[in-house]
Amino acid sequence: MTQMGMIPVLAASQFDPGAGRVELTLPEGLTVAQIVRQALPGVSAEDLKHARVALVSPAGSSLVAPALWHAVRPKPGAHV
Repeated sequence: MTQMGMIPVLAASQFDPGAGRVELTLPEGLTVAQIVRQALPGVSAEDLKHARVALVSPAGSSLVAPALWHAVRPKPGAHV
């Protein structure tokens, strides 16, 4: 069970999910862009072009387009 006010975050390679896996719990209210920066510190702009962000909740999942990362804030209960 997640803590109130926290967003669980998982960053993993799509080719080998076990390699370099990062699991964080970040406060609600951050944008997807802020979450990505914390989950993948120091990642190059070129590598970010290949990143995919999905928001997952009991209602389903959806990908967030990189152009919207700065504007989207995951809702309580969502996983990133």
